[in-house]
Amino acid sequence: MTQQIAAAYVDTSAIQHRFVAEPRLKTTGTGYMKSLGAEEFAGQDAKAMLAPKRWLEPIPWDVVEFINQSACTRGQAQFGRTSDGYAQAKQLWESGMTREMSLEDALDICLKCHRIAPFLNFNGNTFAGIAKAMVREILPHLGPKLSQVFESVVGHYVAGTEGREAMVRAVEEVKQRLGG
Repeated sequence: MTQQIAAAYVDTSAIQHRFVAEPRLKTTGTGYMKSLGAEEFAGQDAKAMLAPKRWLEPIPWDVVEFINQSACTRGQAQFGRTSDGYAQAKQLWESGMTREMSLEDALDICLKCHRIAPFLNFNGNTFAGIAKAMVREILPHLGPKLSQVFESVVGHYVAGTEGREAMVRAVEEVKQRLGG
């Protein structure tokens, strides 16, 4: 999962075995990375995908920092740690890595870290991107419309532009769709 999360933020040569750049990215330098497919998730029990688990465990804090640094580089903004939020966010994240929790709780931690603002720039992009990557394995099981809506609600919730009620409703709808 760590590769999936970092994939949207790194040079394609580093992860070309798992992700490919959209043609627009190759020719213009803008665009996004897309997964080669959901084959690796095909054998998974759909209900178990949303079960409480250690959602943050595959994403160590150094990867979070790397994602933020990459976002800052792309956005031509200064990368750095904030003096008032960095330690608190890191502690919250690392304690979350060791706990089994619901997806909703994991998304709450992403939102809290965004609001604590451990980095100088792109906190929202960093934690919303991580949250969207956390649910990526679920998306192929939802159909195109619901998967797009779910990923959007997750990202917007962590970015702070969608309320918790909408996120909880979206998770519940996905649980129903998956038979849970």
